[in-house]
Amino acid sequence: MEERKELVDNFVENLISQLTIDEKLSLCHAASKFANSAVERLGIPEMTMSDGPHGVRQEISKDSWDPAGWDDDNSTYLPTGIAQAATWSRSMLARCGSVLGAEARDRGKDIILGPGFNIIRTPLCGRNFEYYSEDPFLIQELAVPAVQGIQAQDTAACVKHFAANNQELNRFGTDVEMDERTLREIYLPGFEATVKAGEVLTVMGAYNKFRGQYCCHHEYLVNDILKTEWDFKGTYISDWSGVHSTPEAVEFGMDLEMGTGRPYDDYYLGAGFRQGLESGVYSEGQLNDKVRRNLRTLYLAGAFDAERKPGARNTPEHQATARETAREAMVLLKNDDSVLPLNPKAIKKLAVIGKNAVAKHSNGGHSSAVKCLYEVTPLEGIRQYLGDTVEVVYEPGYSDGEAGLSAIPTEYLATVDEGSGVKGWSVSYYANQKFEGPVVFSEYTELPRFKREDFVAPEGIDSYSHSAVYRAKLKVPETGDYLLTVVTDGSVCLKVDGAEQINATGLT
Repeated sequence: MEERKELVDNFVENLISQLTIDEKLSLCHAASKFANSAVERLGIPEMTMSDGPHGVRQEISKDSWDPAGWDDDNSTYLPTGIAQAATWSRSMLARCGSVLGAEARDRGKDIILGPGFNIIRTPLCGRNFEYYSEDPFLIQELAVPAVQGIQAQDTAACVKHFAANNQELNRFGTDVEMDERTLREIYLPGFEATVKAGEVLTVMGAYNKFRGQYCCHHEYLVNDILKTEWDFKGTYISDWSGVHSTPEAVEFGMDLEMGTGRPYDDYYLGAGFRQGLESGVYSEGQLNDKVRRNLRTLYLAGAFDAERKPGARNTPEHQATARETAREAMVLLKNDDSVLPLNPKAIKKLAVIGKNAVAKHSNGGHSSAVKCLYEVTPLEGIRQYLGDTVEVVYEPGYSDGEAGLSAIPTEYLATVDEGSGVKGWSVSYYANQKFEGPVVFSEYTELPRFKREDFVAPEGIDSYSHSAVYRAKLKVPETGDYLLTVVTDGSVCLKVDGAEQINATGLT
């Protein structure tokens, strides 16, 4: 990395001198879901990235959020950020970073969008599991080795979310107010440490506002602190749809705009920026600064190297790192009777209670989801450890988020095709997530299975990329008021007699 830093300036300036205005603009905004444009005539590749922060996300389609349908996009599922930090181990974080960097490299990525180390200030934040800690000192001590581990594999790290990203609810409308001491002592130490160590190549802006201005183009946070005070030379990347203004994006530090949700050339750093350049509102020097940072990141991540590190994925060493990190993250309780750790020779029967004992979490985190080769649940691990000599009894113990509600009893249901003879649902599957094209597979079922870990895909259906329509006739036992609800972490629409009752996306 140090040798590259000595050569980067001349290399980048030479490229900038040969780029047209349109080519420069194309480097400053997305050209697909997870990449900007390539400039093939000058040998500039796309700057490709993938979500993290505790495993490389499955491949996403170029222009939609649908999975790309690859058969070989599995990755090692590391413990989440909060668990990694619970190891209190710089060396363990360096190993986790090395796994992330190598696996992203093996998938052809230039940037892994992690680690995430926003401070944890409220237990209600929906991304606490991704973040390291509520302790700013612990964060700054662990952030640097994690970034070093990633970037030693010729992959750029992207530390996020800058700054004060305390909640997911109403994340675009939240405006964080705090005094300067709180900002400096609690919220910024991790970011500052990774920048001042001369390591991190990219930083991602947060969705929220800070003191009235969006963090993805914030004059004080980005221009004054990150780029001037800390002398950050890398790329400031927006979170997806985090940019809201061309003037502020140009003036206040945004270098690479991602996910704005409109035609790529019409992004805020696309058509709007071009118009301002043509009218003289913005200077080519402002454009060059963004291009320079993006090219510098590509160069230092090894994208122009003839012998760039190839990476590796799902290796025994990576799986060992995941397992050892999980061990180090745990706190082992003890009592006077020495029940823990469990002794197979001293136990005849063991009760395991709670649905988390059988839950699989790897693919439930959206941008932090991982399509792993395997996942061992706590119950499976306990049974494997204790062996056949111990009887392990499992009970759910509580509802699975339905607040006491239960599935509609099949005795009150009939399929829309009354000749089926099935009391339940008729199901039609589509080979995409848009309910488009022909029905690939149809079946009847008494009990719908929406959960991915319970779902066995029919022939012609990808379990990670499909949509399904469930239809049934409902005959209630008596007149009255009935509450219909759904539990999902995907997208669902519920209609009764053709009238839409529920239309929700995300954890519902």
